[in-house]
Amino acid sequence: MWQKLKQLQQRLKDLFERYGTVALGTWFAIFFSTIALFYALISAGMDVQGTLLGWGLELDPKYLAAGKVMLAYGCAQLTKPLRILLTVAIVPPLARWLERRRAPAE
Repeated sequence: MWQKLKQLQQRLKDLFERYGTVALGTWFAIFFSTIALFYALISAGMDVQGTLLGWGLELDPKYLAAGKVMLAYGCAQLTKPLRILLTVAIVPPLARWLERRRAPAE
């Protein structure tokens, strides 16, 4: 599992080198959207402890008192492999689309 995560991280790094600001902007847009989503879910009463137990993870109750933003950040970190896959899938077509839009009209 860790090997696959390392491979994903290397693909993301290669993507940043190739596509630059498009890749970086996409990564941060997905990252902050994920934090905002978890913050909204937690504010709406999501049972974080129960959800994590359903995933086979345990959370020390003292972390529940850390605050909604930190808890949302922690939950977002659990989605890192999915965020990497989404970024890798989105960036190449997005970069091509942006390049076509920037091309001068003939």
